[in-house]
Amino acid sequence: MHHKHLFLIKLPRAASILFILLFILAMIMYAGGTLNNPESIGYSFTRNFFSDLGKFTDENIISAMMFNLCLIVCGLFFAAYYIYFTKLFYENTLINILAKIGSISGVIGSICFIGVGLTPHNLFLDLHIVFVNWAFRFFLITGIMLSITLYKDTRFENRYANGYLIFGQVQNVL
Repeated sequence: MHHKHLFLIKLPRAASILFILLFILAMIMYAGGTLNNPESIGYSFTRNFFSDLGKFTDENIISAMMFNLCLIVCGLFFAAYYIYFTKLFYENTLINILAKIGSISGVIGSICFIGVGLTPHNLFLDLHIVFVNWAFRFFLITGIMLSITLYKDTRFENRYANGYLIFGQVQNVL
């Protein structure tokens, strides 16, 4: 029971809190520059890409370190979460197969987040874009598969399925 609580509740919460804190700090520390205005100061939700926070320049080193570390650590935490999540589904039923597909997709998406953190767009643009695109694709699959699984599995309340449904829709919008 202790491992279940650690991997399914504590690590995802810690990763989410860490992501939000480091993301906010990275925005505060962001020196500036947008695609259309490299001279702009600071970070703008409407003019910057999230990945701008991770670009390595002399002026942006602190923001880049925070943002990229945030993606790497969260990717590791969520990969552990999805690996453990597969252990909840051991029978050979359709729902369990969907859960495993969703979890494996979540592990791959988490690895792609790590890849995004390791490939700043101003240094490795092509590889960065590949990791970003595949992370969102795999997390869309994860959201769909796990929302179906959690709706059908009586061990879980529907609010958890709703969370994955929202997660899947967010991936679709981004």
